[in-house]
Amino acid sequence: MDIARLELSGVNYGKGVERFLGDAELYEIVLMSFLDSDMLTRAEKAYEDKNYKALFECAHETKGASGNTDMEMLYRISCVLTELLRNGEPEADAVQAAFIQFRDIYQATLRAIREAAEN
Repeated sequence: MDIARLELSGVNYGKGVERFLGDAELYEIVLMSFLDSDMLTRAEKAYEDKNYKALFECAHETKGASGNTDMEMLYRISCVLTELLRNGEPEADAVQAAFIQFRDIYQATLRAIREAAEN
């Protein structure tokens, strides 16, 4: 796996492997599982439908998963989006800006994992 490629997209490989008790193979398997997730598709649908409860759930789940795998950029934007949505009726412009960043960072992270695995 191309560690440098992962780190360019905000995945802290070293910390992630540490979190998995030094088991790099297991950590990489968990990273690869993100490629099969439908989370981004569900989040995009929730955003389009203005279903902020479902979008909160997607952002919160992504926050947990990205935090546990040290995907630091994705974790940070997931935190922002989660907090915007936590109390029900958020400001639409703020949600839009955060969601665009969330989507872009999520896509970049997936791309990095895919590219890192190819090398």
